[in-house]
Amino acid sequence: MSASTSPAPEALDLQQSAAVFAALGDETRLRLVAAL
Repeated sequence: MSASTSPAPEALDLQQSAAVFAALGDETRLRLVAAL
């Protein structure tokens, strides 16, 4: 087990992704979802 400064980096990534999606807007979000 490695000691990291952030307990859950994955959670931070999710929060950042959510903020980015909100900033980009619905159109870009729909394009990304469609790409998946």
